[in-house]
Amino acid sequence: MIETRKGQAPAQLARAEFRVRFLASYIDPALRAEDGSIARREEIAWHAYIEGRKAPFTQKATCVRYRTDKLLPQNQNPSNDLHRSARSRRDEPAWHVPTELEAKES
Repeated sequence: MIETRKGQAPAQLARAEFRVRFLASYIDPALRAEDGSIARREEIAWHAYIEGRKAPFTQKATCVRYRTDKLLPQNQNPSNDLHRSARSRRDEPAWHVPTELEAKES
């Protein structure tokens, strides 16, 4: 029998633990000259974390590739995900290998 996972999301990190995890990305000694700016970024990231701002820039979800007459769900998607998707569609011809069916159609 499959057991369903129950419980809540993990508790919010304490400030000290957040700092340790944030600074783990900046351990390179060459970055020591930028400690002040890294500290400012950490402060901004901390406030975003405690306020729950994961994706501050969102836009309505639409289907650009396959438009239909049906109404599409209007979900909020992070803008960077949509830009990544658009870049992927733009670059697809460079890496896409046609299937046999696609080759016959063209």
